[in-house]
Amino acid sequence: MCNCIQKKKEHLGSGNYKYTFECQMDDGSSKRITVTSGNDSEAEQLAELECEEKSARIVTHRNETLLKENIRFVVEFIENCKGAEMIKTFLLDEQSNILPKSVTITCTCYGLSESRICENDGWCDCSSDKPKVVCT
Repeated sequence: MCNCIQKKKEHLGSGNYKYTFECQMDDGSSKRITVTSGNDSEAEQLAELECEEKSARIVTHRNETLLKENIRFVVEFIENCKGAEMIKTFLLDEQSNILPKSVTITCTCYGLSESRICENDGWCDCSSDKPKVVCT
């Protein structure tokens, strides 16, 4: 179970807000999670869901390839305890920071897949009848 505390709320217009939470994960580590929502309680639920999803991830395989100028191409195969499988590819700079808009996530649930390019990170949502990539 994750415990999330709201740290910041920024108005985006049209009744939506960008929320930043500090979440304590099951293993004792903490994670800063940002979500967009129209109200406080929904934002907290989204942050807790994302935290639980991240804490349940098991990276089963990771491969890194060095490209030019110390840029690394990374492929991760990730499973979670809910049966979702995710392939995540991204680029890392020489300080191991993820390069913006370099993350591609393919989510597979129930034999169906969805792929999406995300700004920084994301996770698989298998709560409906088809997979959904949620970017964070």
